[in-house]
Amino acid sequence: MFGSVRSVPEDLDLGELEVKTGQDAIVVITEVMDRQRRELAERRAREEERCSELHHELIDSVSWKYVVVDGAFARIVGCDLPNADVRELVVPGELDGLVVRELAPGACEQLANVGRIVCADCIEAIGPSAFRACRDLRSLVLPRMTASFDSSWVNQCRNLEELILPGMLERVGLEVLSVDGLKRLTIGIGTHAIEPGAFANSMLEEVQVNEHNPFLATDCISIFERACPDEDGAGLRLVAVAVPVEEYEVPASCVEIGAKAFVCCPELHKITLVDGVQSIGAHAFSRTKLRKFTAPSSLRRIEKRAFFRCRELESATLNEGLVEIDEEAFAESGITELHVPASVRQLACDCVARTGVRCVIEDGGTLQLDEHGVLYAKDWDKWTGHLSHLLPAHVDTGTNDLSICPTRILVGAMEPELVEYTVAPGCEIICTRAFANMPRLQQITLPEGVVEIGDAAFRGSRSLQRAHFPESLRSIGDEAFFDTALEGIYLPADFEHLGKLALVTAGARDVGGKPSLVNVQVNPNCERFYHTGGLLCERMGDGVSRVVLYDESRPDVAIPREVDTLAPFAFGNATKLSSLTIGTNVRHIQDRALNVNCLIEHIHVDFAEPIQGHDCIDLHFPATFRSLNEIVRGFNSMTYFNAEALLARYDACVVNMHDYDAKSMAPIDLYGQLTRIIERLRDPLFLSDNTRRMYGQIIRDNLVEMCVAAARHDDRASVDALVELGHIDCETLLPVIEAVTKLQDAAMTGYLLELQRRLTGRGVDFEL
Repeated sequence: MFGSVRSVPEDLDLGELEVKTGQDAIVVITEVMDRQRRELAERRAREEERCSELHHELIDSVSWKYVVVDGAFARIVGCDLPNADVRELVVPGELDGLVVRELAPGACEQLANVGRIVCADCIEAIGPSAFRACRDLRSLVLPRMTASFDSSWVNQCRNLEELILPGMLERVGLEVLSVDGLKRLTIGIGTHAIEPGAFANSMLEEVQVNEHNPFLATDCISIFERACPDEDGAGLRLVAVAVPVEEYEVPASCVEIGAKAFVCCPELHKITLVDGVQSIGAHAFSRTKLRKFTAPSSLRRIEKRAFFRCRELESATLNEGLVEIDEEAFAESGITELHVPASVRQLACDCVARTGVRCVIEDGGTLQLDEHGVLYAKDWDKWTGHLSHLLPAHVDTGTNDLSICPTRILVGAMEPELVEYTVAPGCEIICTRAFANMPRLQQITLPEGVVEIGDAAFRGSRSLQRAHFPESLRSIGDEAFFDTALEGIYLPADFEHLGKLALVTAGARDVGGKPSLVNVQVNPNCERFYHTGGLLCERMGDGVSRVVLYDESRPDVAIPREVDTLAPFAFGNATKLSSLTIGTNVRHIQDRALNVNCLIEHIHVDFAEPIQGHDCIDLHFPATFRSLNEIVRGFNSMTYFNAEALLARYDACVVNMHDYDAKSMAPIDLYGQLTRIIERLRDPLFLSDNTRRMYGQIIRDNLVEMCVAAARHDDRASVDALVELGHIDCETLLPVIEAVTKLQDAAMTGYLLELQRRLTGRGVDFEL
């Protein structure tokens, strides 16, 4: 469609376009392109008004081309070298008494034999490709006052080895090390931070930081952020190893290893952490060749994937005092065991995922691992905070004697192969993602006492079919059973909270799926939730409710009058819905709320306000595959009830009904098509001219057969309607009478002969 479009203007922004197709798309895109071309031309005109004519100044045999901007400063737009002997080019800070503030795009590009370029510190802005294709350039010193870096500046500078970054560059990002072949890097005076992973592609041999930079420091291998910029060497944070190494000893003043700190060191096999390091950041040592890790006594936290895929890691010795081990910290590593100190209060269940290792948790801490590999925590903080008034007077709430703590939290399963599990008595809370993505889990039993199921607690456990819900349950978090195969649910009397998408099972969401959750029970004393007419509903306050789930317990559904919202995936790929009634009360249809996977034969929709004299529509879809397709596509994308769109889909089904007879889901013939066409032509609400013409053509092409079908049903009203609509007249009636006569239906034949007499105004021709 757009093969003729060869290019688009600079600064073209198509983000504001709605999704359109065909000629509409071409028209809209053309309008946007024209408008933005005009705006670009206007900006350039305004820019040219700010600039003087082109000037030249010769400095050390180099001819500098520049313009004066706003009469205030110079912008270099180009330069000419006198000969091939210039090895070092100094970009001046002053031309004809004016300070140079800017380098225009391509100002110093394609300079042959220049090995070093030094920019004046006063330059504040550099345009794209400023030094492009200087093929002999080995060293580039960027200005102290520039606050950005653009890798296009040195595009095709294939011999560049040394780069001194802009002094006011706030953050070193991935774009800096995209410069191929770089060996030496100097970071300027104003740089505050290093983006995690910025040195992933580093092949540096040396890194330096401006000696006056108050935020960063270096040992010529690594870069550190100063925790206290005013104090030299106090509390350093190792943010990046910039020079690839195989062994490294972290300096004594370092208190933290930053995220992705060793990302450029895939060959690292030995690390020494001196006492003082308190935290190891996410992905800090991931994918390195570390063989052994011994935590310093000061270490308190190991973050997400810190040692992920360290395949050669044979042992990891953790320290007493460690508090937190995050997600997949040692996942896919080579460790053969992991002893978790009693001091650890937060342990990710997947910290040793895909290693075949089961953690050993030392006694005396807040965490316990049962014989099934399920991790529990004694919630000391909750107990002392909320239940301390129940303690005996002699018990000190500051103690750490966990044997008297009655409250337990199920943190999660560390054994991914669980099939069935019964939660331990005394547990109150199932934590976030506790049993998420467990491929074999089929059944979970929650004992009395469980109050809360956390967000995504069972998310993605696609084999989970059965769950026992206790009377004590009060809350189920967001996506708690999302993408499971849960078959039934019970909401007790005091149940209060059901999170977003909590009951959207895999079958409800998958294309062509089938709902699994078909057994819904709600305690009749539950104030928040109720079950009626096959629908699980939630009272939202102010007398309104929302439909959470359709459970297929009945094929005919009428949305209750108090319901104003259909929740996401509420109808969950329903396969048994045959009749749907929706009143004027439904105002919000959320994401795929009406996703169905069946033919709804009868749809009744009430209008909030009359439309062309209609208070509602009643549609009886023919039982064809076309109807199934139109309903599934139309309802799955519906965000509000659009009567015109719904009738258009209905018309499409009726128009194509005869063509689909061979593949019909139920016996259907021309008579069903005839009655529906007549109904639409007599009551043409939102009937398009094109559809009206198609209906007329169908009748003309099949008039005799349709009248025979009507005769078989003794339906004289349809024949009268065809006369009324102008499709039967004196001429077209003759073949109809001849065909109906062959049915040997005397009554219908007599009726047609009488109709002929009325139409012609003459007596009956008994020769027929």
